[in-house]
Amino acid sequence: MKRTVGQAFGDEYRTLTEYQVVDTLLLEGHAYEADASMARAEARNALRRWVASGLGVRESGGEMLFDPVEAVCFAKAAGLRGDDDYWERNLVGTLRRFVTDLDAAPPSRATVQYRRQFDTSRVPAGETLRLRMPAPLAERYPVLDIRPDLPDQATGHRLSNGRIEARVITTDASTITLGARFEFEVGEAAIDAAPDREIHLRPNEGLVVITPRVAALAQHLRGSSPPDAAVRAFWDYLIGNFTFCPIHYDQVPTDAPLDWVLDRQVYDCQLASALLVALCRASGISGRMIGGNFLYPRSPTNHYWAELWLENSG
Repeated sequence: MKRTVGQAFGDEYRTLTEYQVVDTLLLEGHAYEADASMARAEARNALRRWVASGLGVRESGGEMLFDPVEAVCFAKAAGLRGDDDYWERNLVGTLRRFVTDLDAAPPSRATVQYRRQFDTSRVPAGETLRLRMPAPLAERYPVLDIRPDLPDQATGHRLSNGRIEARVITTDASTITLGARFEFEVGEAAIDAAPDREIHLRPNEGLVVITPRVAALAQHLRGSSPPDAAVRAFWDYLIGNFTFCPIHYDQVPTDAPLDWVLDRQVYDCQLASALLVALCRASGISGRMIGGNFLYPRSPTNHYWAELWLENSG
């Protein structure tokens, strides 16, 4: 079977204007730039360089439309080849500064305003819907206060651990926004008791799908190593053989998402975490995926990571 490295790009994804793509670049590449106009000019010039070098665009109404995933992947590839220094100079440098700044002055308390917008343009008025959004897990924080921000269309809501659910009746509005204000103390997460192995060794859970190919890879990488060495081998494999970039999830098959990752050799934080968890579960090591947020003051963003349980260390 022929395997194609990377994702497919095409006009169906090219829907954002130059201004909107530049906004995306500014978010992670120029968060510390004091001169906003200079930062925008630099990002715009970089985007135009990439177009001249082959970045795909779609012309519509006299303007160029872009796929932001394609643009970021193109910029990273150009940086890795040494053809353009924008990626290394702006995006890598800024992300590293996010981490060092947060490490130097970690917050003791944080307040996050979270909103999820739902497209209801194709739902007739008068329909009842249940809208959901994630919420922090109570056991992770010594103090946690959650204040839902409900839409006008809401007729009721329920707050459970890790989730907010609202019941709404649709109107002629094309979107409905569900939100909440989370305030919590930040500290080291307590080490949980040993996980339920039945749950954390499941072979099929969301993106964690252990196919024969994933199982064979886990066995190959682990060999006869003990669990801690096996996890290190899995981690080294993930770091050394894939490109980290945004993903078009409509291309990822639901029945074998990790086989797609192995074929295409690309992942984002969610697929990378899923692959690490799958390799561990295939080797009898309990693991789970966690979704949350980076609390970078200048550029907060969502994130996924893996949690693994080793009997000798927790």
